[in-house]
Amino acid sequence: MIAPGDTSAEGMRAKAAFVIDQLRTRVTELNATWSDITGAQIYTTHSLDPILQLLGDSGLAGVGPALFPGHPPIIGFAFEIDVRAISTELTI
Repeated sequence: MIAPGDTSAEGMRAKAAFVIDQLRTRVTELNATWSDITGAQIYTTHSLDPILQLLGDSGLAGVGPALFPGHPPIIGFAFEIDVRAISTELTI
């Protein structure tokens, strides 16, 4: 856990920076590129204001991340992101 219990603006930026860095590593391990990402989901009960710049700088803001205002799927986490890369996405 990064900055456990710290949900200040600085703590949230540290959490988001770590998660984004880990996502970049995982995307590469899957033989994909960051530009292949077509969607992102963010899970948090906290304001996104402190991390908006990080989302923009990382390129994730450009894929229109979906916010799920709730606790991340891992107990004890305050922030989580997952990404996807698909060739065709249909929504109904």
